[in-house]
Amino acid sequence: MMNVSNRRDLNLAMDRQVRQIRRENRCYAKQTSSAARALLDAQDKVNGTTDDVSDSWTDMLKKSRYSMVQKISQDMQEKAKALSAGQENASVEDAAKGMAGFAGMYNSLLEQMAKADDTAMERYIEEMKKLSEKYKEKFNEYGITVGSNGALSVAQKDLSGADMEPWYDFLAEASSFAKKVEEMAGNELGKLGSSQSILGTLYDQFGKETV
Repeated sequence: MMNVSNRRDLNLAMDRQVRQIRRENRCYAKQTSSAARALLDAQDKVNGTTDDVSDSWTDMLKKSRYSMVQKISQDMQEKAKALSAGQENASVEDAAKGMAGFAGMYNSLLEQMAKADDTAMERYIEEMKKLSEKYKEKFNEYGITVGSNGALSVAQKDLSGADMEPWYDFLAEASSFAKKVEEMAGNELGKLGSSQSILGTLYDQFGKETV
């Protein structure tokens, strides 16, 4: 069993290690370029010291989220259109792959919308959940389960003889929904503007420095 003296020695050794790490971090910060230090300062300000800079970073993050939501929405519409157009000649294997692929996009959109942490998005997330629930019973026949958050989980299942009409009805509704989300994301991006100035440096909606 560790006695008081040994415990004190261990605590002192740990304190010395912590102080050493702090000294190394300070030395590293001093060696960074002025541009890097400016970025570190900006990050510190995001933590609450300067509202203007914090707002700028918040806007930049929103742009990144809305841009992702917009892109996935567009991809969903294109995927739904392609699957619906080829339904007459689609094999059982093609149909299964199409389901898995579309479910992946559907889940990605749900995830990105949730990350946006925006009250406007919450309404669309709820609408998406309702869409999943609407087809939940039929989805079971396809090997698709609906999670509590509306996400779709696809398991391997033989679709031979399955009635695929409800699936294509779902694709049509999901595509229509994705169109609304795309337009909403586009409107929000328009409000935020195409770029944001932070400490004299311009960044695009993905946080990449621009000329």
